[in-house]
Amino acid sequence: MAQSLGSPYRLRDIFPPGFDIRVSSQSSYGGEPYTFTPRQLYDKLTYQYTPGGCVQSVLVNSVWYGKQKTGVRHEFILVEVEDINTGFVNYIVLDRNKKATAGPVKGNNATPGNGGCSQSSRGPASDAFRVSYDGKEVELLGECLLLPRRYVEKLEFDHVAEPLYLYQLVTLVHILSQASNTYNLGRENCYWFSGVLWECLRELRPLATHISHGPKRRGKFGLLRYTPDNEEKQKYCNAFKDDIVKVEDRLKQSRQVCSADSIYLAQRSLMHYIV
Repeated sequence: MAQSLGSPYRLRDIFPPGFDIRVSSQSSYGGEPYTFTPRQLYDKLTYQYTPGGCVQSVLVNSVWYGKQKTGVRHEFILVEVEDINTGFVNYIVLDRNKKATAGPVKGNNATPGNGGCSQSSRGPASDAFRVSYDGKEVELLGECLLLPRRYVEKLEFDHVAEPLYLYQLVTLVHILSQASNTYNLGRENCYWFSGVLWECLRELRPLATHISHGPKRRGKFGLLRYTPDNEEKQKYCNAFKDDIVKVEDRLKQSRQVCSADSIYLAQRSLMHYIV
């Protein structure tokens, strides 16, 4: 992992203060993951653009399809992101659980394999992005109560030929989460959420390198195996294509406003110097 600060600006919700600690010392301190709902992160990345926010410098390097080795084999997505301006690389856990009904629980307000994908059959869903505080994958998984785990598949994205920006991934997840915000053991569970998202990513980024570590492991729980159907996949892919046009337009307009403001301030500063 690159340790240079590079640009003084970075998206600090995705590259938290733990990265400053890694650069300035050898401290092993690890903070709690930053946790966002899909709606929260969608709003931050697509409505609240600022020049220093570096929204369009954060790309997805790869995603892993993860599966716990214990309990009901809770499934999740691990995302590796990189800020190409600073060289920072970080990890994000993305998954669906059943929202906890009582008592605080670390991470996503639910316990995978306990309050997450197994107990009650129906209730409010808790979808979340959980961002590593300092870029340490194993520590993040431990904080999210996802160890021990195995990765059954991986997608690697080409930054040049077919890039996937973090805000694009967040847009897709937001669409999926909004479409079904109820956890249902027989349907809209962690297997459904991760499985549909995975198939959509493969559809939307066909040039991504696909690595499989074993056939038919994804979506399998007990004697059953969930497999997203093509119609469902196409529905969410089409919804993404419609929404991302609006997102790109908002970002473009925000850049233009910010650029105009910067020019105005520079001119004011120059006039003050001349006077």
